[in-house]
Amino acid sequence: MSKPIVIGLDIGTSGCKAVALADGGAIVATSTTVSVSGHATQDAEQVLTAACEAVRQVSDRANVGGLCISGAMHSLLMVDADDQPLHKATTWADPRGAELIDELRAEVDAQQYRMNTGCPLLPLYHPCRLRWWQRHEAEWWQRKRRVVSLKSFVMHRLCGTWAEDASVASATGLLNTQMRQWDEMAMKLAGVEVDDLPAVRDARSIVGHLHEQASQATGLPIGTPLIAGASDGALANLGAAGATSGQMVITIGTSAAARVISREPAVSPTGNTWCYVLDDQHWIIGCAMNNGGASLSFIQEEYFADSSGAAAFDQMMHEAAEVPAGCDGLTLWPFRIAERGTPWPEDMHKRLPLIQSDADTPRGMIARAMMEGISLCVAEMVALVAAGGDSDSVVRMTGGAARNKLWQQIMADALARPVIPTEAADASAIGAAMIGADALGLGMPPAPPLSPCVQENLENAKECARRRHALQEHLR
Repeated sequence: MSKPIVIGLDIGTSGCKAVALADGGAIVATSTTVSVSGHATQDAEQVLTAACEAVRQVSDRANVGGLCISGAMHSLLMVDADDQPLHKATTWADPRGAELIDELRAEVDAQQYRMNTGCPLLPLYHPCRLRWWQRHEAEWWQRKRRVVSLKSFVMHRLCGTWAEDASVASATGLLNTQMRQWDEMAMKLAGVEVDDLPAVRDARSIVGHLHEQASQATGLPIGTPLIAGASDGALANLGAAGATSGQMVITIGTSAAARVISREPAVSPTGNTWCYVLDDQHWIIGCAMNNGGASLSFIQEEYFADSSGAAAFDQMMHEAAEVPAGCDGLTLWPFRIAERGTPWPEDMHKRLPLIQSDADTPRGMIARAMMEGISLCVAEMVALVAAGGDSDSVVRMTGGAARNKLWQQIMADALARPVIPTEAADASAIGAAMIGADALGLGMPPAPPLSPCVQENLENAKECARRRHALQEHLR
């Protein structure tokens, strides 16, 4: 009898993706569903519906052994005593806690906080965001029973158990990453106690088993094991490169990030990078920016409105491909909204405004200049992450940008390093299925086969290095 199939589910900020993984790592089915949401908020019930539908679309396979979940980092949701959401979940894009960051920094030793949690003390993390909720939404704050992630909410609805995997938990800024438990200093800053938070579980833990209602919603049998999994960023690395320590992986989606897997924690003395948990043996070291592919989407909406959807994107790529590398000296930076604070100062959108081109600049040139600007920022993050330890010379590329030939080449030139794009199904969902298979005793499947390597153009890389130097001047 063949080994069971394992389903990996990725709960993202714009939708959900599911992958059915067979013995040996073969992908036998994939699906994608969209969940309607705003830039900074997500409706928990809509996300649950999208997650169940994504699983249902790949569940018509015999012998499904388990379901393992990947979840977006930094989501925040409060539920009441009846386990009902009190509000729409907020994402990493919620900026409201920024007004309180100086207050928090005055209360604690920021270096000790960073050593405990692996996180710089920034508005992105839960201590600041929860302080804002206490200050401005007192009624909801008084009614809360738990503070959870969207992923935790979905797992509870599927099996009835409240749990937070250690990876998603560490991206809240509330977890002591050495002890693998909620941190006293961070909880005091946030105004919460252990009982307000879900139990922390390792990536390979079986959180529970699907009940009858979950079975009906997903198409999986009652009693299917539900495995905790990890964060989308950590599992993207796993799904793109396996558990290879030091392999650099970049992701360009709505936001952008650079990450490596490490067998040892490495907390940055400057706070330019973070250090999150992957599982009981691995950490993820990296940094990220808010202004990733969303800034190119803005260009599409502003300059290619004569068509819509995929047709508009294809036309934008066609016109961008006609423009020579370097865009005749035009450089556009992607900073449309406030940044995270490190490595990018929060006011980068004021230092380097998004649009700095003449009215008669061809729109294809504007699109390519934006792709180059995003790629140069990602290259800067790769350099910061690589400075914390050894990393492989070849960079794996994931996210929507990895499926675009033009962007693959632009990224290789910006890095001055070869790029291997992961063009298969969602890397985070694949990583979740890989962890799930290992948790069920089926062994860790290999990462998907490699795509052809994209080599950098040396002349273009020299010009990119010059422009990166100009970017670095604005970071000082």
